[in-house]
Amino acid sequence: MCLPAGDGPPGLDTIGAFLGDGGAGINYHLGVWHHPMRVIDGPGEFVMLRWDDGSDVDTTWYRLQRPLPVLLE
Repeated sequence: MCLPAGDGPPGLDTIGAFLGDGGAGINYHLGVWHHPMRVIDGPGEFVMLRWDDGSDVDTTWYRLQRPLPVLLE
């Protein structure tokens, strides 16, 4: 996930990732860019609640110029 840059696209200098432990809920602040949830290792199950306003800007896609690695420490 990352914050938007001044003109709206993702601010890739603020990008970050996190691991969930299976018992946590995750809420994104309005305007935070995020990728759909992914399972890295093992089984996964997700429930998602969202509200759509139905406008053209309700979902915005952004294609990265290159893949970004995720380092697990």
